[in-house]
Amino acid sequence: MQEMSDRREVSSGAARWPRRRVEVSAANPLAHLPRSEAVERREPASVGLREQALRAIRGRLVSGELGIGELRRETDVRPVASSRTPVREALAILAAEGLIDLIPQRGFVVREVTADEVSEILEMRTDFEARAVERLATGAGTVANISETERALEDMRNRAEAHDTMGFGVHEIDFHVGLASAAGFGYAAHTLTRWLTRIRIYRIARPLDDFQMPAIIEEHQTILGAVATRDTRQARVAVLRHMRATRERLDLARDPRVELELAGTPQVRR
Repeated sequence: MQEMSDRREVSSGAARWPRRRVEVSAANPLAHLPRSEAVERREPASVGLREQALRAIRGRLVSGELGIGELRRETDVRPVASSRTPVREALAILAAEGLIDLIPQRGFVVREVTADEVSEILEMRTDFEARAVERLATGAGTVANISETERALEDMRNRAEAHDTMGFGVHEIDFHVGLASAAGFGYAAHTLTRWLTRIRIYRIARPLDDFQMPAIIEEHQTILGAVATRDTRQARVAVLRHMRATRERLDLARDPRVELELAGTPQVRR
């Protein structure tokens, strides 16, 4: 067994950090790592269970089932007879993403998302997703990956017909993450998932109506159509227009950069 410790060496008279002793053993070989890094290095079997728990809890976040600011216990999100470890690791990841706050010995609360945060996320999404569809329109993606995105769009149609706004939102995340993954941006797709989850939490208090869901579906179909015809310019424009419409649906100010670019784009006749 190896024993490790952390201590900040400082000059005489200066404040010291509390000494932390960590035991690294065969049973706990990652104990010396920061919590978020240790979670990422688990064995494949436990990673699969963690990912299942993470997706399930994330789904409950975006559906509004876990209310903002409400104290929740681990048992509230852990299925009966399931292991505690994958759920705890999933909660640790969500806390590292800034989606929840962990309360020692008590549980966790879902953090509020502000309009400024959402506006910043949309600005970053615009650049990233425009680049992703441009890359796809050059033929960089695979048929299988694009098919996954098309299935997500079909799921959105089904949820819209059922007037299920929360289920619609879950599949909308799948659509956008699918585009990023299809373009070969697998690592960045994880970041996009975090961004989209924050937007969905913000939208809980601003639910979509039966007119907005068909409009979103049409915007997504326009993006896929431009990708299918290998029109990189129209694919980019479709994303910009989708982001503009998203801001309008969330009552956020328009992005001046998007407006400037769209101002020089000819309208497409239908």
